[in-house]
Amino acid sequence: MSAVALWHRDSGGSGDAVVLAHAIGCDHRMWDDLASSLAPRFRVVTFDARGHGRSPVPPRPYTLEAMAEDALGVLDRLGIGAITFSDDAAAERGGVAVKDEAS
Repeated sequence: MSAVALWHRDSGGSGDAVVLAHAIGCDHRMWDDLASSLAPRFRVVTFDARGHGRSPVPPRPYTLEAMAEDALGVLDRLGIGAITFSDDAAAERGGVAVKDEAS
């Protein structure tokens, strides 16, 4: 399965990159309030996962590995290496999930 060119929004900020990944069945809009709050201090990237929102809908099945490759493709296109990543599960725990190298 190959990576899909996802729709994304980049705040273009000069701070550390923060990536916010939405829950299954949602889209980038679930993060609008948080992204707006973080944007003055961070470079905030939100995206629509394959089959969601404004992103392409390739044939199923979708795997977590393929969806991760899609997200890495966004970061590669934006020239972002190190990130802070949060998804809906991390948000439920009240924190940030991972800080790692994107490529």
